[in-house]
Amino acid sequence: QPIGPLRFKAPKEVEPWTGELDATQAMVECPQDYEQIKEVSKEFGYGDIKEHDNESCLVLSVYTPTLNEKANLPVMVWIHGGGFQIGSGRIPDGTALASLGDVVVVSINYRLGVLG
Repeated sequence: QPIGPLRFKAPKEVEPWTGELDATQAMVECPQDYEQIKEVSKEFGYGDIKEHDNESCLVLSVYTPTLNEKANLPVMVWIHGGGFQIGSGRIPDGTALASLGDVVVVSINYRLGVLG
């Protein structure tokens, strides 16, 4: 993650891993005005937003409706709104979008507010 001394450095390659990579953890939100995002989340029925005070939140999530390797599905890239002040790639739920739309959904988080 580009935090601490890596904050303003050029990107680095990811270290390769062996075996399976467990990528099932839920996305965390980037630091923001949590009272405002909790209201938005509640209004649209997206569930709880957990406060996170670490910039280690730059993630890309991929949701698929099926594991059929031969399925030739369209890909939808979701970049949340919020005026660079609030938001999360977890809103709306990519799992639901992928299942209902029969599409691969890719969503991202990015730094917000003064950290962005």
